[in-house]
Amino acid sequence: MSGRVRIPGLIDVIRLDEPDVIRAISEDPRLDRRFEKIGPLFNRFLAGRIRKVLQVGGHPLPAVAPRGQPDRARLQAQLEQRLAGAQLGTPQQRQTLAAYVRGEQSESVLGPTAQAAVGELFSPGYAASAARWNAARTLDAAPRSFNPLQMLWWALTGAVGRARKTLAAPVSNDPTAVHATGVAIHNLVRGLKIMRGIWKEPYGQGLSTEAVVCRCAVAPATVMRQWASKASTVHGEIEPGTLTIFQLDDARHRCPSHSTVFMTESWSRCPAHHWTASLLEAVWREAHTKPAGGPRS
Repeated sequence: MSGRVRIPGLIDVIRLDEPDVIRAISEDPRLDRRFEKIGPLFNRFLAGRIRKVLQVGGHPLPAVAPRGQPDRARLQAQLEQRLAGAQLGTPQQRQTLAAYVRGEQSESVLGPTAQAAVGELFSPGYAASAARWNAARTLDAAPRSFNPLQMLWWALTGAVGRARKTLAAPVSNDPTAVHATGVAIHNLVRGLKIMRGIWKEPYGQGLSTEAVVCRCAVAPATVMRQWASKASTVHGEIEPGTLTIFQLDDARHRCPSHSTVFMTESWSRCPAHHWTASLLEAVWREAHTKPAGGPRS
């Protein structure tokens, strides 16, 4: 639900879940991804943690790269063009994912296999492994968790730094590849879990590929932006450091479209939107190449 939580000096966060509002406000140049340590205490803490965790070698991952970062737009466009015609994983990977959708493979194969399919885009021969998948889970959870015991454990063990190294090593420390295999991959995995659920529905296997992909193309639950300067909005006056959270998953349920899920009309659109939808389509078609009724797990 949209709204604002504001306690002067402590927290100032705006939540938005209406697709049209998100689409419009995301283009405001005062709303960016600089994540500077300014504003109320909670805001500074969260911005600092995002900058510290989601980086490789001091370079921010694409999901948190500021709008004005040098070469950001050019590199994003180049990647989008390259991925438009890229291989959709290996045949074996697609077969494994299809078997998972049919219920013939357990949850344990899903994350590593999907991660390897994405890793292939940046490093041919990228191997699936439990260690790399666990690293992705840690990197994704680190900026989101507010569990003090979990945060203390990560700090004492250096788990987040090791996770970054594990993900960066096979892709030559490429921040884009680390983001893809460590952060964005979780959206693809969640989509494939939804696909498995659809397969089990009474009439799910008869749905059109287009309908299935529409349901399985999911966004990150939330995307965060930070106000860099003062503004007047429907939520009141905004000070620098105020955070705005786009609740994309809620917005997707209101309007299930690529423009909502992948923010395709925004400067920060996902460059893998076409590739992701194409892989989901390929896996669904692959799932139908073997008759249903095999062993379930």
